[in-house]
Amino acid sequence: MKKRGVEPRWRSRKTHIHIALNPQPIEWLQGSNSRRIPHPEATEHWSEGDFCSGGTCKPLAGGSFALRTGRRDWELSAALPRPRHREEKIRAGFTDRISSGHAGPSTHRGICKPLAKGPSRCRHKAQPRPAVATAAAPRETDPSRLQGRDLQRPHKSLHPQGSMEDNSMEKKPQGSKKGPSPREIPIPPAALLLLGMVLMNILLYLYLDHVFVSPPPYGMESRQCPFGTFRMGQMKNCSPWLSCESLRTGVRKLKRVGEGAVKRVFLSEWKEQKVALSQLTKPEMKEDFLHGVKMLKSLQSEYVVLLIGYCEDDGTVLTEYHPLGTLKTLEETLNLPKYQSLNTWHHRLKLAINYVNIINYLHTSPLGTLVMCDSNDLDKMLSQYLLTSSFNIVANDLDALPVVHKSNRTLIKCGHRELVGEFVAPEQLWPYGEETPFDDERMPPYDEKTDIWKIPDVSSFLLGHVEGSDIVRFHLFEIHQACKKTNPEERPSAQEVLDTYQKVLNSLRDTVMPGVREML
Repeated sequence: MKKRGVEPRWRSRKTHIHIALNPQPIEWLQGSNSRRIPHPEATEHWSEGDFCSGGTCKPLAGGSFALRTGRRDWELSAALPRPRHREEKIRAGFTDRISSGHAGPSTHRGICKPLAKGPSRCRHKAQPRPAVATAAAPRETDPSRLQGRDLQRPHKSLHPQGSMEDNSMEKKPQGSKKGPSPREIPIPPAALLLLGMVLMNILLYLYLDHVFVSPPPYGMESRQCPFGTFRMGQMKNCSPWLSCESLRTGVRKLKRVGEGAVKRVFLSEWKEQKVALSQLTKPEMKEDFLHGVKMLKSLQSEYVVLLIGYCEDDGTVLTEYHPLGTLKTLEETLNLPKYQSLNTWHHRLKLAINYVNIINYLHTSPLGTLVMCDSNDLDKMLSQYLLTSSFNIVANDLDALPVVHKSNRTLIKCGHRELVGEFVAPEQLWPYGEETPFDDERMPPYDEKTDIWKIPDVSSFLLGHVEGSDIVRFHLFEIHQACKKTNPEERPSAQEVLDTYQKVLNSLRDTVMPGVREML
């Protein structure tokens, strides 16, 4: 047996390390195999590569061994042996010098061997081998088997007392080589701020693109059908307008949903599809009824409700049914949970644009300049338009659309009764004062500029009082002021109003977000 206190020495490239255990008999580790031959009284094994090279190894209370260093005690646990012939993989270009007295975690992953002078060198593996928790190797307790091992050769001391410091605090000697470490490039705060602004702008653009993408205009697919035909719902082909016989036999009434001075409206069903059936209420109003049918037939477009069929003999007309009803119930519709997300200034402004679009279409229709006469007050005006499921507006009641012929200076008058109130244009009021009784023959005619006068009031209702609507009103103030000119000739055309509305929408979509109230 080797004497106590004999210090370890370096043997070969396989790195056989001999460790002196005071006051116990010595034990040894085999380099690349890292197999520990335990003391007969020991009960624990050391982990692979954790060499007692920088302190004093001494037995613990339970019989296991620990390495006492200058700052902490390293207790070593068991690990499986590896084949002795297997070479360690060396990380290319990376070596680290450590002093001969260094110990602890810095050297437990490599093959350590002494240099010619002074410090030792530890070549690290390319990748650390994960520890495998298995049962400890069988212990050899026969002293006679230990005597045959190479334990008698002199070796250098590798344990200057108290030289070990914490790995995070240690200083390497001047002659050590440093491997290439990644440079830490600090990012200036201004760059982070700029990056955050760019990301916010991208998110804002995506949000606005989602919010402001307008749905396809109502009825565009239906309007692809030739004149005299229609297509709605899930229909793939265009069908001819329904005749009197089809209306009498194929349409089933469900319930009444509205009534006016000229006709009564019923929710009905045709081929399992909901439709609106309108019936003439008074025979003396048949002329107005037939005029409405004529307008429906001639003005079929995305601005007018879809015509499905009619029967002049029976005084019936069948159109597409819109469950959201007329614009009179707009506020009630927007208060429903399903449509609360649409109750914003930009959706309401698009409704106003739809309304002005319809007025402009009537003023430039194929039949000439048409005037929406059935609009003597706001409620009456709103009842003439339907709100579609795609949140667009279509004209529904076209019974009173006289034509203005400016070429021969043919003007119009909306009805034969006196009109009163602030909603109608000044030229529609009786001009001779209250002292003079109203006389229809003396009442001066007028043109389509009466519709322009009413645009600001209708738009104000459509905009409502949601957040951001006051900003929209501010930007529309000038064009609305022009619409309210007393002289009709000084008022803008419907196309000019439409262009202004569109410009305001385009400008505000980039500067005003929903929920922002005071930003002019």
